[in-house]
Amino acid sequence: MNCNMKSMEKKHKIFTTALLLFEKKGYDNVSINEICHQLGVTKGAFYHHFNSKSDILILKYKLAAEALLNYYQTILNEPPLDKLRKVINRFINYPSTTSLEEMKSSFKVQIDSHYQHFVGDSTVQKSILLEIIAEGQATGDIRNDFPAEQLAEIIIRYKFGLYIEWCINDGKTNLQAVGTKDFDAILNFFSENS
Repeated sequence: MNCNMKSMEKKHKIFTTALLLFEKKGYDNVSINEICHQLGVTKGAFYHHFNSKSDILILKYKLAAEALLNYYQTILNEPPLDKLRKVINRFINYPSTTSLEEMKSSFKVQIDSHYQHFVGDSTVQKSILLEIIAEGQATGDIRNDFPAEQLAEIIIRYKFGLYIEWCINDGKTNLQAVGTKDFDAILNFFSENS
């Protein structure tokens, strides 16, 4: 095994171990020392791959953005409103792939001034939404009396608001029920007067 593969394997082990510890104990309760101890690696090895614990969450969101892009490629030929509904459904179901503590921690990381320009995978989400909405406006399926960018931002702001409500209510908000109902209303608004 060459040096690059060993390095990538070690980074992956640090990443997955850290995520498991975050899930088990909560992000704030896990130290870099604990991650290193669990793996039997030095702090130097950790810092070779990550600048901080926060970088692990950031990598997770970058991977989620890649997964969304890959998913989007599979639905490219569908009608705009169907594509929009499917992408939104992924947003609604995303918290089921992460823990409440991890979601809360990701908001803390995003508020941290060092990461102030990092907003999870919303850049990728916005570009996908813009493409779908612009296509829907061109076909007449989505209203065109509002700019596509504004409509995409409405979806992203609502999604973040829904996630924050879920965090504030300690996971007791039924994201699927609330999100589906609210996004149905948003999509009805999007298709009005189209």
